[in-house]
Amino acid sequence: MQSVSEQNDKKALEFLSKHKTGVIASVTTDGVPHAATVYFTAGDDFSIYFITKTSTKKYKIFTENGVIAFVVSSEEEPQTVQLQGVVKEVAREDQSMRIMERLLHNVTSNPLYTAPLSKLEDAKVVLMKITPHWLRWSDFTLGTSNPDTIFFEKYVNIE
Repeated sequence: MQSVSEQNDKKALEFLSKHKTGVIASVTTDGVPHAATVYFTAGDDFSIYFITKTSTKKYKIFTENGVIAFVVSSEEEPQTVQLQGVVKEVAREDQSMRIMERLLHNVTSNPLYTAPLSKLEDAKVVLMKITPHWLRWSDFTLGTSNPDTIFFEKYVNIE
């Protein structure tokens, strides 16, 4: 029998697997907030993967300050995953084919429009990974007033 924590992990991962876009928020070194919608895929450990170009504002911010927040929500059902962590570029030799295939499927799944990434100026495309420090899975479909919260015991040294 699964513990409550394992059940919540499973529900949160299922929720993330059903969604293709989320909002990533960061802050410049001058304290100016920035947010952007990205296509993503999630790893089994709640890591979030997305691609961007090195010419984007978000990439510049990430290289200066890798501390971020990320949110995926649903309009149809009152559910959300919120997380905080750090984002870093994934070296080409460390990239998983499974992650890249899932991510490319999400980016190219809209039959009517091409991915926004294809509309940006020509620049190197990079894979980014968010390693969460904290995650909250909220499911209000049952009328609960206190969302279950999952705190990761794995912490990343932020320099």
